[in-house]
Amino acid sequence: MNYGYFCQILDHPNEPIIGFCFNQECERPKQICFNCYSQQHSRHQYDCLRFDKIIQMIGDSITILDNLEKQESNIMVSMRLLFDKHLKFISSEKLKLTQLLQQLNNEDCSQVNNQLEQLKQWRNVTQNKYVKSNNIGLQLDEIKKFKRSLDQFLQPYMKAETIQVQTQATAPQGSIERQNSNKSQESPTQTQGLKQEQLAMQCLASAIDLYKQENFQEALNFTKQAIKIDSNIDQAYLIKGLSQVHLEQYEEAVDAFNDCLRLNLKLEAVYYHKGYSLQALKLCDEAIECYDKALELQINPDFYLKKAQALVSLQKYDQALETINRALDIKTKKEYLHLKGSILHKLGNSQEELNCYLAALGFDSNSSSINHNIGVALHTLERYQEALKYFDAALAIEPDSPDTLNQKGITLLASGRYQQALECFDSALAYGEKPEYLTNKAKTLNFLNRQKEALEIFEYVSQHYGE
Repeated sequence: MNYGYFCQILDHPNEPIIGFCFNQECERPKQICFNCYSQQHSRHQYDCLRFDKIIQMIGDSITILDNLEKQESNIMVSMRLLFDKHLKFISSEKLKLTQLLQQLNNEDCSQVNNQLEQLKQWRNVTQNKYVKSNNIGLQLDEIKKFKRSLDQFLQPYMKAETIQVQTQATAPQGSIERQNSNKSQESPTQTQGLKQEQLAMQCLASAIDLYKQENFQEALNFTKQAIKIDSNIDQAYLIKGLSQVHLEQYEEAVDAFNDCLRLNLKLEAVYYHKGYSLQALKLCDEAIECYDKALELQINPDFYLKKAQALVSLQKYDQALETINRALDIKTKKEYLHLKGSILHKLGNSQEELNCYLAALGFDSNSSSINHNIGVALHTLERYQEALKYFDAALAIEPDSPDTLNQKGITLLASGRYQQALECFDSALAYGEKPEYLTNKAKTLNFLNRQKEALEIFEYVSQHYGE
């Protein structure tokens, strides 16, 4: 059966997909053709399922769920029957006793003798003497056992959030007395300090909740209030700095992270985010120092990623390549492969660059930037027809990309397809004027023997953008 889904790997792009990889540790593309199955997934072929096996597995899963559904329904029916039985007993006994109490209040004792055995059993209950040989004792014992079983079953699902804290107004009298006794033993300074600490922690808790809701300005306000009350809470400075990062207040964020590190030097996340802020301020050398300190505390591939990006900004491409390779030694990830490809582009290693982008595409075939960069690498390797396919794929995902239109035009120009190249440059210029777009258009016009127009554009670029 052909599912109309084809492999994305460049070496065999038209191979139909035969299944998917279900290995949880595998970092390679999950969709597999026959070549992928025999080459890239050879170590765990047992976990590579063809579509017929996937269909069978899904069917088996549905069968399991059907059985569970029936079991749960049967349990619910059984529990309902027990609830009904217990409630029927309770209601019946309550009604009998209520009627008897009413008769006695009306000075009518005619029914006491008839229900004397029942009253004897209830007397034992009120005295906590359960006699299991009588009917009421047996029924109550069954209800208690059922309740204990139900409580034991529900206990793991009870959350701490469901426990309600009693306010002073509703707390038991003995509890209030103990609180008052404890307060009388505390000095006014201790009591005030405790209240201040609690208030600071409440402000911090509100800041954290607001940060999670992406309400960064309000989160920042609460952290400032928490710090104003107690300036020794390292987490308050951390949330303050993170909120300022999201608000693009990078200088202030660096100050907040420094305050946090003043209280705790062992927080790798603080060094990482401080490095990020310094990098945003284009202080890449200082950012790298922070990433190195973070890596001393914890080896994390994301730390290597940011360090490599900072090294690229400093044009230290060999060091950047070594750093991103360390990240890839730990984990294969789209972002790491993409950055490695761009570093290799700077180093002029087009074939390895292409391999990196193709591997990254396996993680996200709908990335316009990855398709674009594959096209650039193929153009450098003078594989123009293949490059055009990837530029078209990028434009299908992101049609309003002038840079991709410009790159496609360059490849068409190199292929001798001048009129189509000119159309691409004109389309790119429709999004905004750039000297490189104008220069490429002028070159194309020259090839089309429209030298006068070409010369006018060259003169315009020279006047407005310099040589």
